[in-house]
Amino acid sequence: MKISTNKTIERKPVNLKQDKKVKQKDNNKLNLESILNKEINLFGNGLSLKKKENIYTELQILLTAGLDLQRALSLIIENQKKKQDKILLQDLYDNIIAGMSLSEAIDETRKFSKYE
Repeated sequence: MKISTNKTIERKPVNLKQDKKVKQKDNNKLNLESILNKEINLFGNGLSLKKKENIYTELQILLTAGLDLQRALSLIIENQKKKQDKILLQDLYDNIIAGMSLSEAIDETRKFSKYE
């Protein structure tokens, strides 16, 4: 069985300037998209929503694994890269050790909303 195709391929002339403009538009879209997806943290609240979410997730995992609150918080503090974040979480930890409940200690930092 012999199959023959008589298709001709039409070649379009390459316009380098046009290709460059298209690539530049794509790059601008990516830059705009990354800017729009970036979290804006007004007034230096201390912890971004993303950081808070990560802390809550880590805390949940550690507590579910059987660690007590004190040890879980100390591990989270050790893993923080920014000094400001460590200080904030250390204050939270110190307030809990001093006898406050977790919710009271979170409220005391004034870096979390009432709904967190």
